Amino acid sequence: MKHRNNYLDIVQKYDDRFKVLSNFINTVDDSWSKKITPATEEQIRRLKEVSPIVQNGYELPEAYLWFLKQMGVNDGGLLSGSLCGTANINEIIAHYTRYGKRLYEDFELKPNQLLFFLNEMEAEYYITYQNDGTHIITTNFDVTYGVDGFSENFEKMLFQIAFAKYGRHYFKDTIYFGTNKIKLELTKKHLQTDDILAVVDAYARKKYYKDLVF
Repeated sequence: MKHRNNYLDIVQKYDDRFKVLSNFINTVDDSWSKKITPATEEQIRRLKEVSPIVQNGYELPEAYLWFLKQMGVNDGGLLSGSLCGTANINEIIAHYTRYGKRLYEDFELKPNQLLFFLNEMEAEYYITYQNDGTHIITTNFDVTYGVDGFSENFEKMLFQIAFAKYGRHYFKDTIYFGTNKIKLELTKKHLQTDDILAVVDAYARKKYYKDLVF
């Protein structure tokens, strides 16, 4: 992958937010745009047909519709590599077709939820429509994410995952979190501080696509 130092050069370059996303990824991974495969209008029509969302009075969110038209068959690893599964529209259609009403009767999928991602460990991600017409991203593998949401909407989720996946290529330093004490100590030594959270607070203030979750 290529390496750049200033991601704001990319984020502030375009008014079109989806051009921002594409350029942000392609700048450090120019193979990504060659791997993505869009869904066809027929596949999108079929998804609306097999899921009851349209029948229940909802429309596909603009960001999700864009996602489908750009990379609905193959997302080049954007969601599939980060969430470990598939957002392939054919797989989603097949899942709806295979289980039909059982999704709602046995698997507790709600009428205001649209399945859009299947995790390898059988976790599922949903676009969950709210009473005010907005939507949040929820999952079935965590009580908190299932109620409060994994992300505030589909667009923010896309950017959050892209920033998490590719953002490190824009910066010279990486702060490690987790149980690896060796890496933590190396980070403290490199930054010359024991207060890692203060460093995070100073450098991780995102102006773009942040929400209560990310």
